[in-house]
Amino acid sequence: MSNTNSSTHTPKPRRTLVGHERTKALPDGVLACRSCGVAVKNTDPKRVLTLRPMRVLSGNPPMVMSARPGTEIVLSLCDECAERRALAESIVAKHRLGPVYGDPAVDLLDAALCALDVLRLRGAKAAHFAGTRADARGLIENLAHVGSASTWAAKFAPILTGAHQHECAPRRWAHMTAEAEHLVFGAFHAMLRRQLEVAAPFAPPSVEGALRGCGLCGIGTLRVKESEADEAWGTSHQVNPGVLGGRSRPDPIRVHLCPTCRAMTAEAGAIGMGAVERALLRHVGYKTVPGWRLNFRDLRAWAALKPGTPPNSTPWAHIDTEGMKASLARTLGARPLRPQELR
Repeated sequence: MSNTNSSTHTPKPRRTLVGHERTKALPDGVLACRSCGVAVKNTDPKRVLTLRPMRVLSGNPPMVMSARPGTEIVLSLCDECAERRALAESIVAKHRLGPVYGDPAVDLLDAALCALDVLRLRGAKAAHFAGTRADARGLIENLAHVGSASTWAAKFAPILTGAHQHECAPRRWAHMTAEAEHLVFGAFHAMLRRQLEVAAPFAPPSVEGALRGCGLCGIGTLRVKESEADEAWGTSHQVNPGVLGGRSRPDPIRVHLCPTCRAMTAEAGAIGMGAVERALLRHVGYKTVPGWRLNFRDLRAWAALKPGTPPNSTPWAHIDTEGMKASLARTLGARPLRPQELR
C-alpha cells in the first residue's frame, strides 16, 4: 500500500448510492473532524488528534504492519462534535460511570452519542436517552460500537482503509454509506426494543435436552426480559444425579441453574452437595457457623428427583423449608444471615 502522504493528486469525490458526494478535497490549512468528517478551521491543540495507522499486506494469511514512517493522520474536532463530547463528559460525571468503565468512559459514551448524532438526535434529545445511570450504560453497551465505527477517524485507525488525509466530508457524516447508516439505525432500534421489553416468565433453554427447571432449587421459570433470558439461565452443565443426593445413573443429565444457585455453585467450586447445601441455606436465610458441619438428611436437588418430576413453582418447593428453618433456629451450627449478607 502506498504512503497516503506521498500522493499529490486530488482524489475524485466519492459518492453514495443516491449520488451525493461523500468526500471532497480538504481545503488548505484546515483539518478534518475526527468524528463527523467536516473541515475544521479551529486547530486548537487540545482538539488535535494524531493517528498512526496500521496497514494490511496481501498474502496468505494477510499481514498487519505499521504504516510507513511519516504516515501520520492529523485530525481535529468541530464545534458541534466538541459540544457532544462535553455532554458525554457531563453525563459520565453525573452518573459516576468512571468506576464502571475506567478511563475510556468518556470515549465510550461519546461513541454512543455519535450514533445518536448520525440519527440527528443531538443535545437535549440525545441527553434524554441517558437520563439515568442504567440508561447511560445501555447507550454504551448498545451503541458505542456502531458509533465508533461511524467516525471519520475509523477510516484510518486502527487499519488504514484506503482513505486520504487530504479528504474531508462535505457535510457532517456525509462520508457514511447507506449500509453504515442502516447498521446505526438497527442498533438504535434494538436498544429501544430492549428498553420497552416487559419482564415475563421464561423457562430454561431446551437445547441439548436440558431439564426444564433449575437443577438445584427446581424453579421452573425466571421473570426476566426476553433479551435477558438466556443470560439469566446461563450455560447448561452436565452432572450425574448421584452427586446431587439422588441415585447415580449411567448417563449424566444436563441442567441450567438460576442466578442464585449459580452463585452458590461458584462459591462451592463445583455442582454437588456442597452447592446444594449452600443454595438451600441461602434460600431459608441461614449460614453455617465457622467450625461447624451441618448434617442434612435426605437432602436432594430437584434434578436428583424421579425423572419426569415437574419443575417447582417456587424455589425448593420439594423441600420442607419451614421445618428446616425451625431446625436451624435450634442448632448452634447455623445463624441467620445479616441484612447486608442478603444483598
